[in-house]
Amino acid sequence: MMIVICVLQFLLEVLSVLLCLSLLYGETFHLDKLSVSLILFDVTFCTIFAVYHLNDSLTVIMYPLIVIYCGLKYGWKWKPILVNNILYILLVGILQVLYLMIYCFILGDFLNEKVIFAITSGTIFLTIYLLRKKKWNVISEVIQNWNPFMNMGFIVLFSFIVLAIILYKVYNRMSIEGYLIIFLYALVICIILAIRQTFRIKRVEMDAEMKCYNTYIHAYEELIDIVRMRQHEFDNHLSSILSLQYTTDTFEELKNAQMVYIREIQSDNRYNKLLKEGNPFFIGFLYGKFQSLSKEGIDIEYKVRVGTLDGTRLPVYKLIEIANDLITNAAEALVQTEEKRLSVTALEDEEGFVLEVKNRGEILDPESISRCFEKGYSSKGDGRGYGLYNVRDICDRYHLELSFSNQELAGKNWICFQINAKKLPR
Repeated sequence: MMIVICVLQFLLEVLSVLLCLSLLYGETFHLDKLSVSLILFDVTFCTIFAVYHLNDSLTVIMYPLIVIYCGLKYGWKWKPILVNNILYILLVGILQVLYLMIYCFILGDFLNEKVIFAITSGTIFLTIYLLRKKKWNVISEVIQNWNPFMNMGFIVLFSFIVLAIILYKVYNRMSIEGYLIIFLYALVICIILAIRQTFRIKRVEMDAEMKCYNTYIHAYEELIDIVRMRQHEFDNHLSSILSLQYTTDTFEELKNAQMVYIREIQSDNRYNKLLKEGNPFFIGFLYGKFQSLSKEGIDIEYKVRVGTLDGTRLPVYKLIEIANDLITNAAEALVQTEEKRLSVTALEDEEGFVLEVKNRGEILDPESISRCFEKGYSSKGDGRGYGLYNVRDICDRYHLELSFSNQELAGKNWICFQINAKKLPR
């Protein structure tokens, strides 16, 4: 019976570790040959040590084997390997300490120590499995980009967990008081790191917003100056139109000449209405983007009605980032089509903000639609496919609604991306 309990305990432990690692790498866990081989070795090796009461400290050999497993399965990149191995030891270790304290307190007088460990291992596996749809890999990516201070705190936290493991391996017993002290230390360090990281994120966002302000406020002011200069030219345009009657012989020639001249003026000033709208950063971006795409021969239809954009979940600089990725993606898709038409709608009301970008294109099937948001996927060639992935990432981070559809307008298909940003309650 004891052998069965040991096998069950070690099987659940190694499954918890491998599932945790796959989630930290952002991959789906599969029982391939490499994984099955490691599981069989771990269960057999640890069971022999437990049944025959050998020195448990030798079981630490499994940690370097798991490092080798990560390299073979997910690639030999030292930073992800280091961070993800530390993370799985931290996460599984914290869960183990927490559940052991609970079960020892409740069941310590009724069940054998090995049975409690088996129950703990099962609970850990169940916890990780139930949380498998969370973005664990984001934790790993954030830590890989931490500054030295945060890394130092991370290493201290890791050291506490390693100390707990060593104490158990060496003394082969559970000390609830020791585990409780280590757990409380780990909890305090986690809180300190979380608070510091929160302030760091806010500082990064403020810096990015200030950078956006400095970038687009000057562009917006320059655009206003251009419009004012053109207003001074208004009299010259009127004079030119009136003077056409002296250079034409017939009424029909006069009408045609005036229409050509007026259309040129309208074409040059077609985006000036944008400058009457609200938020100067977003409007300045749209104006510059539209002017740039017009020079590439793309016909842009737009409907923009925005105010200050205050109260939305999304910072303005992130909204500009999304709009730039969507419009750029649509413009690149038009390279492959004869009809270069693009539509942009940006509307703000009391409830929120809607951004919609459409371009002419062939109907996309459901598989292509889902793959559009995958990192690195693009039908336009290598080195692309990050714009829409970035859009989805921002939408997930700020809880925005992102939709994609094929729309038929006047018998022609349009590829449509839409973002909905709800305003926060006052």
